[in-house]
Amino acid sequence: MRVPRAQRRGAFGKPAMAEPSDTPPPDQELDEEAELETKPFLDHLEDLRWTLLKSLAALFITISVAFYGLPWIMAALVWPLNGVAEVLREPVPFATRDLRHAGDLAAKLKNPPDALSQYLADHLSKSTKNELQAHNPAQLSTRALRSDLTDDLNRITGGECIYTPERFANIKLSDEALEWLQQKPGGNDRVRLNRLLLEEAFPSELAKLKEPKDFDPGKFLNTIGPGEIFIFSIKLALYAGSILALPFILYFIGQFILPALTRREKRYIWPAFTIGGGLFFLGAGFCFFWIMPRALSVSIAWARWMHVDVTFWRVGEYVSFVTGFMLGMGLAFETPVVLLSLVKMGILSHAGLKKGRRFWIVFSLVAGALLTTPEVFTQLVMAVVLCALYELSVWGAWLIERRERKREEAG
Repeated sequence: MRVPRAQRRGAFGKPAMAEPSDTPPPDQELDEEAELETKPFLDHLEDLRWTLLKSLAALFITISVAFYGLPWIMAALVWPLNGVAEVLREPVPFATRDLRHAGDLAAKLKNPPDALSQYLADHLSKSTKNELQAHNPAQLSTRALRSDLTDDLNRITGGECIYTPERFANIKLSDEALEWLQQKPGGNDRVRLNRLLLEEAFPSELAKLKEPKDFDPGKFLNTIGPGEIFIFSIKLALYAGSILALPFILYFIGQFILPALTRREKRYIWPAFTIGGGLFFLGAGFCFFWIMPRALSVSIAWARWMHVDVTFWRVGEYVSFVTGFMLGMGLAFETPVVLLSLVKMGILSHAGLKKGRRFWIVFSLVAGALLTTPEVFTQLVMAVVLCALYELSVWGAWLIERRERKREEAG
């Protein structure tokens, strides 16, 4: 039945006031019904049981796939060792322990018996010459003289090529030295050639350096014991399988948790999950392709500075080093997501983040020590990255508060 126009409008033609109704709005009615529709406790346990079963099944499948693909995984993990090859090819300076018979060498330099010894004696430093003249040949193996001779030999090898036919007339050179002489190398290769020539000219006085000529990353990694490789294979398959299964496990956990979240929480969790996953892989890739070769090179250079001969690394320790550093760097790149999410929820603020800089620096140093390996370079890199990401979060918090402030003023 149509309502008369007089009843639909009030006085002076204005619309009549609607009478209050007991029927709730559609959105409110849906929310109340959703609150009333709750699952029993046993149904929640059943959902949790299926979530765990699906996660374990995904983990078993990915571990099996990773175990089958171990050769390809290992080939990818040894890629950062290509940066170590350049460090291993750099010339190694003489150390005092390389002077096996310093007294015999000093006696030859004090009274040169040949042209090469005379050349070396002419290029010694003034302090070394004074020490040679002040001591008898039987007393020339003092610690101070050994140190001075080492410095002089390094300075001589770093200069011009010491080879001339007259100096090496009575010295039989190896095929390697002759091949290098034909190439007439320069730079670091010339330094290595000079050291090789001195080692072959004084075989009893100078120790021969053991260095890999053709570096092979696969041969640089070794195992000790017949059972170590099997245990290492299982650990690597478990680690790689866990990484592959992580997206599926998070998806199953999300299916279990998301129904209990509100609309606002759901609106924030998906962008945070997507951006956080992208930042994790960005941090792991940045660590693997850029930081890892430099970290391994620093480790080799540090060992050489300590006069430690690095001929191989254990494969298990190497993989633990690489994977642990990648995992720590990936977690470090999650810092902006966590902090900005807390800012968005109102738990943190821009002013609070600015005040917390000092505490964050301490936290970064501690996290660098816990999330990375004992090597100092990786810990410092982790701390610097965490501080940089924190500063980025501070600027992000300022932008978020500024945008919300403009929105409130416009509203």
